[in-house]
Amino acid sequence: HVPGPYVALLKEAGFEVLYPPGPDPKSEAETVEVLRGVSAIIAGGEYFNDRVLDQLPDLRVIARAGGG
Repeated sequence: HVPGPYVALLKEAGFEVLYPPGPDPKSEAETVEVLRGVSAIIAGGEYFNDRVLDQLPDLRVIARAGGG
């Protein structure tokens, strides 16, 4: 992964920056598996709905990367 310019800022602010193990998850189960225990995400193509969010009680922030 080539870190974007925001990565240094997040690390300087004391955040741990993690990257998913592979391409964006394409199912509810994959999304929950990758994000379990995470408190914030800069989202790309992750799959979110009420069922997914109910299984991620630590998730507090979802920021969308990109446009569209």
